[in-house]
Amino acid sequence: MAFFLSLGFAWMIYPIFIQILKKMQIAQHVSEFAIETYKTKQRTPIFGGVVFLLVASAVSIFVSFPNALDVRFFSVILHTLLFASIGLVDDIKIIKEGKNDGLSGKTRLLFQTLFAISFVVFTLDASPIPFFGLTLTLPLWFLIPVRVFMIVGSINAFNITDGMDGLSAGLALFVLSGLTIIALTQEAQLIVFIFALLGSLMAFLIFNFAPAKIFMGDVGSYGLGGALIMIGMVLNHEIVFIVLYSVYLVEIVCVIIQQVAVRVFKRRVFSYTPIHYAFVLKGMKDVKVVLMFYAFGALSLGLGLILFALGGF
Repeated sequence: MAFFLSLGFAWMIYPIFIQILKKMQIAQHVSEFAIETYKTKQRTPIFGGVVFLLVASAVSIFVSFPNALDVRFFSVILHTLLFASIGLVDDIKIIKEGKNDGLSGKTRLLFQTLFAISFVVFTLDASPIPFFGLTLTLPLWFLIPVRVFMIVGSINAFNITDGMDGLSAGLALFVLSGLTIIALTQEAQLIVFIFALLGSLMAFLIFNFAPAKIFMGDVGSYGLGGALIMIGMVLNHEIVFIVLYSVYLVEIVCVIIQQVAVRVFKRRVFSYTPIHYAFVLKGMKDVKVVLMFYAFGALSLGLGLILFALGGF
């Protein structure tokens, strides 16, 4: 029910929402990371994440009521919207100022960290983490900062990957598919939100795949990136999640390596980062790049499920 309601509502809302945004001239301002050929994206409406996040959240609460008051379930939805609010403010500031600066990096990082701490404390759980057939019980003084770091890192990895039509949203479907299988074995309540996200995100991808009619914006990338890692944590399968999320993590690691190399050694390691743009500069069509990344996403899904099936992660 959650899946089909979210898919149906989002599918009906997006065409109307896109027309409203066009009339209001609320459109994308190209990222400073984007290559020259992406300047035409400047006219594409933004804020697509508002619809798929709100629809998924509302449907989840409706379908789950009155069990929606379950602390862990409610916390995931609440903090998804809180992370999305950072992106929303950032997107609004970009549109008002007419340039792609938005909130300062320090401001975004501060609020991401505060909300991450809130989620980790709110759902505090020192359950043993499966690892190579063993179970690791980590002390809270170590577990809390590690989980906060994972949340903030995952959100920014998702945001960096969101640079091509259909790229981040499509990869998220692979991650959600893996989390669905894990959730079906243990967390009946959370599965409602996962299926709702799957439905609304599929509807978004219909309008976001090349040529994109709408982008998710920072409101979507911060909210969805946060939702994915928080679901992985509530399911207590952080190691499997890292594998499922590996394409996003490779993207942000490449950016970090490039920045360190330029600042320290005054030279580049990669022709361009985020790395998906490097393939376009080498002559690949962006659709082929996206499909190639989908293939890596499918591989990550397969490896993650193998680890989960082994029962040691």
